[in-house]
Amino acid sequence: MDYDKFIKNLGKAYLVMVAFAIIFLLRGRSSTVKDYKLNDDLTYTGQMERKKFQGQGSLLTKDGLYKGNFEDGLIKGDGVFIGDNYYYMRKGKDTYIKYNDGRIFVKDKDKWEQVDEKREN
Repeated sequence: MDYDKFIKNLGKAYLVMVAFAIIFLLRGRSSTVKDYKLNDDLTYTGQMERKKFQGQGSLLTKDGLYKGNFEDGLIKGDGVFIGDNYYYMRKGKDTYIKYNDGRIFVKDKDKWEQVDEKREN
C-alpha cells in the first residue's frame, strides 16, 4: 500500500470514529440505578438517562410508592401510586383512585366522580 492510499484510508477511519463519537454523545448515557437517594424523603430505582428518570422505575416517598413510567425526569404515562389507605392508577386514558374501604373515584376530564363498579388493577 502506498503512502497516499494509507493517508486516505486513515482519514476515512478517522471520520467514521468521529461520527460514532458524535452519535454516542447525542444519544446520552442510559443506566439503571438502585436506591438512588434524592433527599431524605425520595428514593428512586429504575432507568436513568442524562441524570434524569427515564423509562420504567419506582419512586419511594414518605407518602407511598409510585411504580410506572418516567419521561425526561417527570412522571408520564401509565403508573400506580400506592399510599397507606388508597392507590391512584393511570392506565391508558383511565385514571382512578381506589380507597381501602372500597370507594372508587374515576377522573372524567377535570372532575372526579365516585362510581359503584369494581375495577381491576
